[in-house]
Amino acid sequence: MDVNDNACFLIERVNLKSIASKLAPTETTGNKKPRHSKEGGAF
Repeated sequence: MDVNDNACFLIERVNLKSIASKLAPTETTGNKKPRHSKEGGAF
Protein backbone atom coordinates (compact mmCIF):
# COMPACT_ATOMS: atom_id res chain seq x y z
CA MET A 1 0.00 0.00 0.00
CA ASP A 2 1.30 3.45 -0.90
CA VAL A 3 1.41 6.23 1.65
CA ASN A 4 0.65 9.81 0.70
CA ASP A 5 3.31 11.96 2.37
CA ASN A 6 1.38 15.12 1.45
CA ALA A 7 -1.90 14.13 3.15
CA CYS A 8 -1.66 16.88 5.77
CA PHE A 9 -1.35 19.52 3.03
CA LEU A 10 -4.34 18.13 1.12
CA ILE A 11 -6.59 18.59 4.15
CA GLU A 12 -5.54 22.26 4.44
CA ARG A 13 -6.21 22.82 0.74
CA VAL A 14 -9.74 21.42 1.01
CA ASN A 15 -10.48 23.68 3.98
CA LEU A 16 -9.27 26.77 2.12
CA LYS A 17 -11.29 25.81 -0.95
CA SER A 18 -14.48 25.47 1.07
CA ILE A 19 -13.91 28.85 2.74
CA ALA A 20 -13.21 30.52 -0.59
CA SER A 21 -16.35 29.06 -2.15
CA LYS A 22 -18.45 30.53 0.66
CA LEU A 23 -16.87 33.97 0.27
CA ALA A 24 -17.22 34.11 -3.51
CA PRO A 25 -19.81 31.57 -4.67
CA THR A 26 -19.55 30.60 -8.31
CA GLU A 27 -23.00 29.02 -8.71
CA THR A 28 -26.03 31.10 -9.55
CA THR A 29 -29.20 30.61 -7.54
CA GLY A 30 -31.48 31.58 -10.40
CA ASN A 31 -33.56 34.05 -8.39
CA LYS A 32 -31.26 37.07 -8.59
CA LYS A 33 -30.89 39.22 -11.66
CA PRO A 34 -27.69 41.15 -12.43
CA ARG A 35 -27.86 44.71 -11.19
CA HIS A 36 -27.52 47.27 -13.95
CA SER A 37 -27.84 50.98 -13.47
CA LYS A 38 -30.45 52.69 -15.65
CA GLU A 39 -28.59 55.97 -15.29
CA GLY A 40 -25.38 56.81 -17.07
CA GLY A 41 -22.06 56.22 -15.40
CA ALA A 42 -20.00 58.81 -13.57
CA PHE A 43 -18.18 59.73 -16.76
